[in-house]
Amino acid sequence: MTTRQISDIVEDLYGFGVSEDMVTAIANKILPQIEEWQRHPLYYS
Repeated sequence: MTTRQISDIVEDLYGFGVSEDMVTAIANKILPQIEEWQRHPLYYS
């Protein structure tokens, strides 16, 4: 999904715009946390 597509979806869903630069900044901020979460093993009880 492109930053433009994400920006358009936010506009459609929430009624306010976010720039493509803002989408990139948010993604860059949360990506390390997502990657860390993906590395955690699954535990079954």
